[in-house]
Amino acid sequence: MTATRRAALGFAGLALTAGFARAERGGDPVAPLIEAITNRPAAAAIGRAWLRGLAEPPDLATLRQHVAAALQFGDPRDPGLGTSTQSAQFTAQVRRDFDEGHVEMVDGWMLSRIETQLCAIVCLITEGEA
Repeated sequence: MTATRRAALGFAGLALTAGFARAERGGDPVAPLIEAITNRPAAAAIGRAWLRGLAEPPDLATLRQHVAAALQFGDPRDPGLGTSTQSAQFTAQVRRDFDEGHVEMVDGWMLSRIETQLCAIVCLITEGEA
């Protein structure tokens, strides 16, 4: 891929904020992150490459649980869990992953674990495992 990591994943701050604002409050806590990805085909390609490199790739439900747990999401209907809180949690987890060495190499790109897991979720949804 020739795109930059940020462009391919679409994780710019404004995209995240817009995606969180569009998400429904009563559903899956990972849904706002998925909606925030502006280039889903690129994210799916990254997720596919990462999953293919694993001896035992996780299923969609497991990935969703890992992402929600990593971001310490509570009840998505909680009125105190606003857009800025979710965006800050994601950004903080990306930083933590890099700080703690929880990174994945995918096609020569070094990505945080949370980013690769999110891309894998997009891949599995795109390929119909939803």
